[in-house]
Amino acid sequence: MTIKRQLSRVQQLDCPEPLFLQVTAWPGATRYAPTFTQSPLPKYLCPATSNNAREEECDYVGIRITVRVRAHPPQQVASLTSPRPVGHGPVRAYDWIAHHARQRPHKEAIRDLGSDRSFSYTELDCRIDATSAYLASIGIGRGDRVGVLAHNGVEYFDIQFACARRGAICVLLNWRLTVTELEYIINDSSPMLLVHDASFAETAEELQRRCSIGELLAIDGGTSESPYEQALTRFDGQDGGQAEVTHDDVITIMYTSGTTGLPKGP
Repeated sequence: MTIKRQLSRVQQLDCPEPLFLQVTAWPGATRYAPTFTQSPLPKYLCPATSNNAREEECDYVGIRITVRVRAHPPQQVASLTSPRPVGHGPVRAYDWIAHHARQRPHKEAIRDLGSDRSFSYTELDCRIDATSAYLASIGIGRGDRVGVLAHNGVEYFDIQFACARRGAICVLLNWRLTVTELEYIINDSSPMLLVHDASFAETAEELQRRCSIGELLAIDGGTSESPYEQALTRFDGQDGGQAEVTHDDVITIMYTSGTTGLPKGP
């Protein structure tokens, strides 16, 4: 259901201060968070029981909609619109794989169509722990970079979440780029480890020679002969610890194509 059509009705309410909006829909207790593009503060919603809220009711496709609008003092508005309210510390990063491994351990998390493998949340969480332990074994920790030059696969989840647990940074590389183009990115980001598909072995070895990459780890399908899978088997049941990571920390770098200059890693 869309409620954008109610914007014009809400704007007609006589409220000189910035609008704080809450929309509820009946029947049922479903709540809809509106997207009012012209509202000064669309993401802050007023309490449903607000004493000074003004209301406007209307029918939309047979559903009764109530819009409650409340004006707030300017100082309260200023505190709500600040990037981080006064006295509020860093926001801890959320590991949703670990969460789902606890809440729904046997539910399928990933189906890898390339290798016809599937993993439950528990299995994926264990793979991430093993990857994290492997990273720890070669000295990768907070702020260190891990490059990935590979086709889509479960390994992306392993490495990105393992990097987050170590406080490291995952550098995702475009496998369509030439060695020279990748050379600039590798020299700029300085990964300690490059995880690569076996089909990119020559490219990875050339990049290691040009850029002095410390370690290479090849992905060769999901078989037991794959060096990547062997590394996970070797560290199965272990983990690399849990770094304190917040939303202020960088966990992934993706470079632009560099069409107007050199690639940039925001």
